[in-house]
Amino acid sequence: MSQVTGCLDKAMPTGSTSVRMRVILARMMGLRPLTMRLAQAWHCGLFTLLMLILIGCGGGPTVPPSTFARLAVKYAETLSSPPTYAYDAQIAVSPITGEVFLCWVRRSGAAPEIFCRHGTPGKWSKEEAVSEIDGLRSWNPATVAGPDGCVHLAYMDQKLDGVGKEIYARSRCGDGWGPESLLSCTDAWTGWDPDIEVHPDGRPAVCWFDHGFGVQHEILMRSGDGAGGWLSQVRLTNDNHWQYFPDIAIDSSDSLHLVQVDTRYELDEWYDTDHYAEGRNLEIYYRRWLGDSPGPEVRLTDSPLRSIAPQIDVDRQGRAHVIWLDETESGYNRLYYTVVTENEPGKAVALSSPGRRADFSSIARLGDRIFVAGAEYVDPLGSSTAQTSLCVREILDGGRAGTSLAVATEGTNLHPRLVADERGKMLWVVWMEYVGDDETLITGQSYIRLAGVTVED
Repeated sequence: MSQVTGCLDKAMPTGSTSVRMRVILARMMGLRPLTMRLAQAWHCGLFTLLMLILIGCGGGPTVPPSTFARLAVKYAETLSSPPTYAYDAQIAVSPITGEVFLCWVRRSGAAPEIFCRHGTPGKWSKEEAVSEIDGLRSWNPATVAGPDGCVHLAYMDQKLDGVGKEIYARSRCGDGWGPESLLSCTDAWTGWDPDIEVHPDGRPAVCWFDHGFGVQHEILMRSGDGAGGWLSQVRLTNDNHWQYFPDIAIDSSDSLHLVQVDTRYELDEWYDTDHYAEGRNLEIYYRRWLGDSPGPEVRLTDSPLRSIAPQIDVDRQGRAHVIWLDETESGYNRLYYTVVTENEPGKAVALSSPGRRADFSSIARLGDRIFVAGAEYVDPLGSSTAQTSLCVREILDGGRAGTSLAVATEGTNLHPRLVADERGKMLWVVWMEYVGDDETLITGQSYIRLAGVTVED
């Protein structure tokens, strides 16, 4: 597998301060130059502590890095069993054991179902059906691992009546999956496109967009109650517009950050059922919830055409990092990024290459570093079966992007999901590789691929 090394700025090695600098610092602090006592203090670390205090690098808030990390592909494997059609892969990593959990949709018969594998490189469990194999559709999975090592899964299912689409959740805390919980309203309307995160205390939170409010879509959320049940639903949007395809992140203060697609500037908002179609005026909005109190709506995009597929993560300062696709400037999708600080969005920065159409992407934080995994077609009008490259790159403060690390360059590599492994100090990316000649991606074959990327400061 070919790979491209990152664009690296060399940082000053720790402990490289010169003797002359030590003398200057000693004089500034009223000390004699490099006496035996100073040398002893230097070697036992006391002088280092004085330096940190002097230059303001003590135990204060974390500071985003200013130089790029070194990235390398360490591991790659195919995890789904051919021949089959597998897609929409999701991934989580246990912070306790480092075990990787993957789920995806597998179409092996008339209806798709949710399957899962877990383990570590070279030691994977067998494929296991997580949704009920009942001939009815199950799809749109989302998964996350909590601080206690429990893995939580949310997905759509038609099991109630074979028509309506509802949101279900299951958790795995140990050797097996717990029972399903029905989260959506069962009111003959529909729950769609769930996303799942965890509160700092380990309780899962699931949001989705729901049709149960007249003709508009609104975003709902339910959180676990800490005892295996679920609290009542919270309506995250309530302004009589179609709002959908949500993505959420929860920071260390238990504030929830939400991004979603909004159609309020589409003239035929109330009548057109295909709002995601090409040429529509779709915008991305952000909102932060502090407990039960919503902050102001923040409009992140302002374009006459589609802004779609938002993804979000938050850093240790509580800032929201957001990516999305937009077709306004070029006529084809390009990937954009911004950071929201105290409800103020920064400048939108294009991340994808000019002249190449971007596809759905994913964002994740590892320590104080932000990374994006994305796919690009070789030409702006490439079909769904054209060759695509899948890359990972780092985003520094101000939107400066590092050189892409190529994870997959041959074939049609789409829909990546990126997750940070804080325990292993690395990234995991899972995606679908399509094999076939059907542009609808229905009758061909596709496989689930996984790669591990090491991150070195």
